[in-house]
Amino acid sequence: MRLGQVIHADPLGRGGIQTHVRLLCEDLAARGHEVHALAHQVTARPQPPRVVAQDGWSYELRTRAGGTPFGEPAIEQHLAHEVVQWARSRRLQVVHVHHLSGCGALAVSALQAAGLAVVVSVHDFEHVCPRGQMWSDEGRCVDLELARCTRCTLSTWPAVPAPADPQQALDMRRKRALRALAGAHALVAPSAAGLDLYRQRMPELCQANWTVVENGIRAARLRQQVRALRSSLAGSPAGTVRMGLVGAVQPSKGVLPLAQAVVALACARTSGPSLELWIHGTPTAAADTRALWQQLLQLAAQHPCVRLHGGFDAQALPRILAQLDVLAAPALWDEIHGLSVREGLAAELWTVATERGGLAALPHEHAGALQLPADEPASWASALAQALPRWVMPPRAVPLPREAAQCAREMEALYVTVWAAARRHTSSTAAAATFQS
Repeated sequence: MRLGQVIHADPLGRGGIQTHVRLLCEDLAARGHEVHALAHQVTARPQPPRVVAQDGWSYELRTRAGGTPFGEPAIEQHLAHEVVQWARSRRLQVVHVHHLSGCGALAVSALQAAGLAVVVSVHDFEHVCPRGQMWSDEGRCVDLELARCTRCTLSTWPAVPAPADPQQALDMRRKRALRALAGAHALVAPSAAGLDLYRQRMPELCQANWTVVENGIRAARLRQQVRALRSSLAGSPAGTVRMGLVGAVQPSKGVLPLAQAVVALACARTSGPSLELWIHGTPTAAADTRALWQQLLQLAAQHPCVRLHGGFDAQALPRILAQLDVLAAPALWDEIHGLSVREGLAAELWTVATERGGLAALPHEHAGALQLPADEPASWASALAQALPRWVMPPRAVPLPREAAQCAREMEALYVTVWAAARRHTSSTAAAATFQS
């Protein structure tokens, strides 16, 4: 089949969605399909479009300036035309959209009107929330209250010019996205928890054609790489446990309360093993994230148990994991899947996560996982103290998480189904038009 993948950023970059799309393209190409990807990325310094050839597949990276959380109907119309032209030039049969910010909501219906089968994945809540996580400066959002969303958007991006009626603009943005999702041939949730969250919070999508295809990683390969690196890298000093937090540094990720819990534990420690928190990631441009980063810098300056290592590329991940004992994902938002903890399992690390969204399944994947209550961060230091003695030794018999190849096989079956359905719909529409004429 001729398959297209649409994403919001360079698929070779670090990030859950980028990693998923890159692995999906690799595995689909290995299964004999012709695979193309299109990345529409908003950046401060746009560059000319470029096509990047990979082993068996390729992607085109297009960048543009601007971008507003309030929605851009005129730009979405232009992007829809661009995406359709791209799909037609490559004679694609199925287009899989992974993030609407990579093409605009109007592109979904435009692709369908062009006769293509369209699949849309919901990796987060970007479709209805400008922040993407249904997390506001007031905390976790369990509904789509428009007034709160407006307040949050205005405070998160104070430097972005707001329209005359920001609440109406956000309402229209949300309605465009929901219409796009409802009209797709198939909607994919990367976890059963993600599907439940969407159905609970967006009743408009309850009748959509949903399916669950869990994401996967290169689990066996990552385990092999980490094992090989451990033999050559210096591990934790005797009596010290290294906990890592890998990925985006945002308030919704629970970075600050985890760092505060580690500091509290260090200050109360009189004997036994010590705990260090290694943070690998960089802050986003949101106003509250910049404030968070300043708090982390202050903590790290005052307490050596908190260490900030900055950003990294995908190739550095095995080396980072090989130097850790524990991998933490203390999300405060409803994480749809949870990439980093699965990478932690592949690296045979102890894992720590909250019970939010797709992370709730972690104890079922590994009995040794520590689950923290997201609503009670004050209890985290005590929970870490109880778990710390057993973290001195590596965990036993950590099961391999799901492989990306299995995800690709299930996606392939879905593509075949939606393509056949789209062809039947096109044929019946053409037949009806002929009959009426």
